[in-house]
Amino acid sequence: MAAVVADTHVLLWMLKGTLAERSQVAADAIDRALTAETIHVSIGSFLDLRYLVDSGRLSQQVLDETRAIVDGDSFTVVPLDLPVIDRMASVSKDEVPDPFDRIIAATALATDLPLITADERIHDSLGNQAVW
Repeated sequence: MAAVVADTHVLLWMLKGTLAERSQVAADAIDRALTAETIHVSIGSFLDLRYLVDSGRLSQQVLDETRAIVDGDSFTVVPLDLPVIDRMASVSKDEVPDPFDRIIAATALATDLPLITADERIHDSLGNQAVW
C-alpha cells in the first residue's frame, strides 16, 4: 500500500507531529505514501476544516498550515465530483451521519484507495478499506 487517502484528523496530527503516537500503522502508511508522493486528500477535509474555523473550534492559522502542507508535491486534493457523489450512496448515512465524513469516505471508495482514519464509524462503513 503506497497511495492513500488521509482523513482530516490525520492531516492535523501530521501537522502536530503526533500521528505516530496515535497509530504506528497509520504513521507507517503515511510515511510510505509521502515517499511515493501519493497522499490524497478529499476536498471534504477542507470543507470540514473551513466549518471548524467558521464555528470557532479551529484557528485560521491551523487551516492555513494544513493547506500549506497539502500544497506540497506529495499531496493531491481530490475534488468533489460526480464519481464521489455516486459513491456516497455506499456510505451509510446511519453509520456515518456527518456529511464531510461521508464525502471523505466516498473519496476513498471512488479512488479505490485505503482511507487512513481513526474514525470508528467510517471503519464500520468501509471495513478493510479503512486503516488505523
